[in-house]
Amino acid sequence: MALNFTRSQKEELEKIGNLYRKTIYNPLLTNLPNIVKDFGDGLMDIKGDISSDIVGETCRFYKLITSNYHSQIRKTIDGLHKILSKKLPNNISFYISCRQKSWESTLRKCLKHSIEGRSVYLYDLIALRIIIDSILPEDQLEVICHNIYNICYDFFVTNKCTIMPPSKLVDNNPLYKDYIAHPKPNGYKSIHFAIMDINNTIFEVQIRTQLMDANSEFDLNMDTKNKLAHTEYKHNEYEAIIPYIYFDPQKANNIPFFKFYKIWDQKNKKEKIVIVDKIGLMTAKPIEERARTF
Repeated sequence: MALNFTRSQKEELEKIGNLYRKTIYNPLLTNLPNIVKDFGDGLMDIKGDISSDIVGETCRFYKLITSNYHSQIRKTIDGLHKILSKKLPNNISFYISCRQKSWESTLRKCLKHSIEGRSVYLYDLIALRIIIDSILPEDQLEVICHNIYNICYDFFVTNKCTIMPPSKLVDNNPLYKDYIAHPKPNGYKSIHFAIMDINNTIFEVQIRTQLMDANSEFDLNMDTKNKLAHTEYKHNEYEAIIPYIYFDPQKANNIPFFKFYKIWDQKNKKEKIVIVDKIGLMTAKPIEERARTF
């Protein structure tokens, strides 16, 4: 559904976008925490409905990236790896990965939710993904995905975590979003649920098969008119927000581990832009991974 902005919303979005670029281009702000903190301080001066709505989540993102949550997440992944290795049949391989949502994606999502009148509190600032694969048929792997949810549920409850209610209900399920039994219109399949650990850190857990993941990331499902590929999905989802929340990566080359390069594409005979982002400014930041692939 397309977003419709009022005149005052457009004016405020322009101010927020200008602030976003100002903080990234500032040569004195050479890391992501300083950029986010300066942006949050600047929101106070805008004094608009949208700015007031997202300032809290901006502060939460700042606290997250300056905390030691990585160590707790690693312990969680270690525990999940052990229990899944024990509970799953030997013919099921699995891969666990965790990422931190990028600052760009976080801000775009908060703004979209604010304009839509939805909660800007995001469960997926941290997301943990469990991917399974086997020579078994896909329909049998879908059953195993649901079994993994039950294993995860017991694991998190045993470790005194709280199962968070879904941000939106799928088939009136109060515990998790079952996009396997009820795929999205574009064919997307996965199980999503959110956890709050004993340190009050909230993260999302996704469970899917290798085929589901490949369809989502690379659009292998050629039969659907609606693209599954994550990059294109994000572009369509935030199409109305992107003109406000963008920046020229070439002007941000003062930030360590965020670099803009121009290289020659010999195959297509033209210059190609390559962006290397290791801090989570534009692209999600990998946190940890574990696997049983044999």
